[in-house]
Amino acid sequence: QTVDDSFEVAVIGVGDARAPDNWEVHVVEAPDVVLERDEVLITVRVTASGRGGSAPIVLERVATGEVLDEDQVRIEGGQDSRVTLSYTPIGAGEERLRVRIPPQPDETLTDDNEDLVTLRVRPERIRVLYVENAPRWEYRYLRGILLRADQNEGQAVARAGHEV
Repeated sequence: QTVDDSFEVAVIGVGDARAPDNWEVHVVEAPDVVLERDEVLITVRVTASGRGGSAPIVLERVATGEVLDEDQVRIEGGQDSRVTLSYTPIGAGEERLRVRIPPQPDETLTDDNEDLVTLRVRPERIRVLYVENAPRWEYRYLRGILLRADQNEGQAVARAGHEV
């Protein structure tokens, strides 16, 4: 096509029409405070643009790099997926955890492949006093559960007989 007779205009496309390959990690749900020896569930949203595919997702302790849980996530390009990772804290104190996906081949941005979570782990035990007038089946069921759980400190009292 010519604008006038003195020169010709040629259009050349630059760049790639496809979206760049990128994986993003966002922690969606994680409790702020947990009890030690109690399972913690952390829900993560992973988004993939470009081709997508399959990638490992890792939950690790920031201070030591110790892997606490891992899973495999599979996503089509332009979609997102939710993954739930779990871990059981052993000691009390503050825990900083990292959820990450290792950089994937041909990925253009890698600074959004991880997200951090801070948990306060409390050493307390749940204290329960359960009092029942007569030993019904609910009493036996609840007593067994409360006394078996490690994080509970319980007393169960049932009184049998008639009031005078």
